[in-house]
Amino acid sequence: FTQSWFGSHFLSERPTSVTPGCASYSRDANNAVYFPCGMVTNALFNDTIIPLEFVISKNGITFPRYVDEKFVEPSQEVQTRINNETVPPPAWSSSVYSLEGGMQNQGFMSWHSTSAFPNFRKLYGIVNGTITARTYNFTVIYNYPVTSVGASKFISFGTTAWMGGQTAGFLSYSYLICGILIAITTFVIIVIHFPFKYRNTKTYLTQPY
Repeated sequence: FTQSWFGSHFLSERPTSVTPGCASYSRDANNAVYFPCGMVTNALFNDTIIPLEFVISKNGITFPRYVDEKFVEPSQEVQTRINNETVPPPAWSSSVYSLEGGMQNQGFMSWHSTSAFPNFRKLYGIVNGTITARTYNFTVIYNYPVTSVGASKFISFGTTAWMGGQTAGFLSYSYLICGILIAITTFVIIVIHFPFKYRNTKTYLTQPY
């Protein structure tokens, strides 16, 4: 699942081509190419979450490299080909260009940074301000079905610290612990190495003839 997408589509290149990784989400019954193709793209989270007491910004929720290099808006000529020769993924009601910002929609980019675990969080937006601990009300436009597959979804608030989000969970702590262990191992090897560096060194004296 995590590899079922086509990077050339995100670059707005080769719109009528597909990759084997897209599998059954490559073409429809009429052999028209799904654009963008792949299971990851087809499963894009498309609920709309509207807080009633504060504003959510959708900018700054993905890697700058994705914005600058990995997802590119097409030229007018390419977009015409996409509109005329391809179809949206089967779970979508309209094309990728119906999203706010089109291919540069940061929620779309963030979704394609797939998680290593089945239980995961995705950054939906940023609250530019301070919110207090209390009950908040949201309007949710429910488009993304999960009960049919035994899954669930929830809204989570988190704050960022020097090591990332406080809700980052197991993966961030694993990286931190592994980094500490590597640093300790490197230090121990250096300490052991220097006292024995010249122990087995032999000096040979030669006499010129």
